[in-house]
Amino acid sequence: MADAQSLQQAAEASLSLNDDIPQSNGAHSTSPSESRAAAQTQAKATRPNGANTTTSATQTPSSSTSHAPASAPPADPSTPNPSTAGPTPPSAPTDLDILLSDLNRHPLFMTSLDPDTAASNPELDAIRALAYEGTKSEVAANFRNQGNDLAKQKSWKDADEFYIKALDVIEGRTSQKRTNNDEEKQKKVVQEDNTLGGDFANPNPSETIDLFAEGGPAPSSSSQIIDIEAETAQLRAVQRAAHTNRALCNLHLQNHRTAVLQAAAALKLDPQNLKAYFRAASALLAIDKPAFALQAVDAGLSRFPESRELADVRKRIRERDAFLRKQEEQRRERETRRIREAQTLRKAFADRGIRSVTTTGSRDAKPDLEDAEARLADPLDEASELVLPVLLLYPTEGESELIKGVKEGETLGEHLAYVLPVPWDEGGKEFGGSDGSGVVCFMETGASSAAASSELNGGRGGEGGEGKRGLVKVGKKMNLGDVLSDGRAEVTDGLCRVYVVPVRKVGEWVEEMKRRMGRA
Repeated sequence: MADAQSLQQAAEASLSLNDDIPQSNGAHSTSPSESRAAAQTQAKATRPNGANTTTSATQTPSSSTSHAPASAPPADPSTPNPSTAGPTPPSAPTDLDILLSDLNRHPLFMTSLDPDTAASNPELDAIRALAYEGTKSEVAANFRNQGNDLAKQKSWKDADEFYIKALDVIEGRTSQKRTNNDEEKQKKVVQEDNTLGGDFANPNPSETIDLFAEGGPAPSSSSQIIDIEAETAQLRAVQRAAHTNRALCNLHLQNHRTAVLQAAAALKLDPQNLKAYFRAASALLAIDKPAFALQAVDAGLSRFPESRELADVRKRIRERDAFLRKQEEQRRERETRRIREAQTLRKAFADRGIRSVTTTGSRDAKPDLEDAEARLADPLDEASELVLPVLLLYPTEGESELIKGVKEGETLGEHLAYVLPVPWDEGGKEFGGSDGSGVVCFMETGASSAAASSELNGGRGGEGGEGKRGLVKVGKKMNLGDVLSDGRAEVTDGLCRVYVVPVRKVGEWVEEMKRRMGRA
C-alpha cells in the first residue's frame, strides 16, 4: 500500500510540470511558456539516453526574465509565419508520459492489456501463477468458487469456463483447454470407473504425500504434507459440484447434449445427487426425449421420493409425452388418409378409362401448379365428381395459362368464354372473341407412354406402334370427362395440357409438331 501511495504522490508531483505555475529563484522569474520549455529541456538531460546536461529553469539567460518589454523589431516579410508554416513535429515524450507508461504495465494500475507485451509481463505471469498455488483441491475449489460467483450473476458461459478449469486441474488437463463440444472426453469421464486419475490410485489410504496442482509453481521446502484420504474426498466433492454446475450452465445455454453428459458424469461420482437427476431430466425433456427423461426422473425419485422438484418435472414430462404421442398419431392418420386418397383417385381414373401417367423427370422440369391438383369431390369415393387442373398452352405466342379446377362434366368452351380474348391479342385479331370460334384445341397423345415404353424396351421404342406420340383434336363443346375417357389423351402428373392455336395458323403448327415428333 505504501508503494502504491508513493507512486500516486509521484504522479501528482509530476503533473505540476505542465501546470502554468511561476517558479521564483531570487530576483528572476520565468514566464509560463519558458518554464515548460525549460522543464522539457531538463527532462531530456536527466534521461539515461540523453546527451549533455543543459541549464535548468532557474539558470535561463537574462533576456528571459520578466523586465519591461522592449519594442519589437519590425517584421521581416521574408520570414515565414509560424502559424502558417505547416504542422508542428510531434514533441518528445515527457516524464509524465514515461511514468504513465510504466504504471500501465503494472497489473494494479493498467487500464488496457497489450497482447504484444502481455506474454512478457513478469507481473502478469506472477498473478497467473497464483491461480495454481496450493494443492489440487485448493486450486480446483478456487476455480469452482469463481464459477459459482459468475453463475449467481447468470453469466453462464463464463461460469462454465471456470468449471472446466476446475475439472482440468482435477483430471490432469491443465495444459489442454476443453470446450463444450468436446463430447468424447466427457463420455470418457462418464464411462471410466476411476475418474480421479493415477495420483489417487494408492491402495493405502493412510499414506500421506505431497500433492500440488500440476501447472503451478514448484513446491517450496516448507510444503505441507497432505492427507491423501482427505484430499481425495475434497477433490471428489469439487469434481461432483463442477460437473453438476456445468450441467446447469449448459442447460441455460441450450447445449442440452452437453448438459446430459455432465449430469451423467456427476451421477457417476455420486448417485445421490438430486440436482444431477433434475438437470438431466430437464435437458432430455427440452430435446423431446420424454422416454429417457422419464428414466432419469424415476431414478431420482427412487432415491428422493419426497422431492417436489422431481415430481414437478415428471408431471411436465408426462404432459409433453402425451402431446408428442398425439402429434405422432395425427401424423400417422394424415399419412394413412393421404395414401387412401391416392388409391381412390387412381381407381377413379381406371374406372373412367382415363390414362394417368406420372413422369420421373426432375421437379424443376414440371410446371408449378401452386395448390392445384387432381382430386375427387369426396376424396374417399371414386364415384364422386372428378376435378382436374388444365394448362392452356399458346404455342404460337409462347404463353400459357393455368385453370386450377375443371370439372369432368364441364366443356373447354365454358372456360374459354372467360379466358378469351387473351390480353396480348389486341382486338382479338389472332385468337378471336370469347365464343372460341377463332381457335382450335388439341391434346397430345402418348407423350409419356412413349417415354415409358422406350425405357422398358431399353431405349428401342415401343413395340407394334404402341406409345407413338400424336395429336388429338378436342371439341370445345365436349365435356372433359368424355375427352379423356376415349383412352387417347392422357393426364400427366395430374395435369391436362391443352394447346390453343389460332385457326389461321393451325396447318403450319401441326406440320411443325409432326416434324418434332418424327412423323413428317
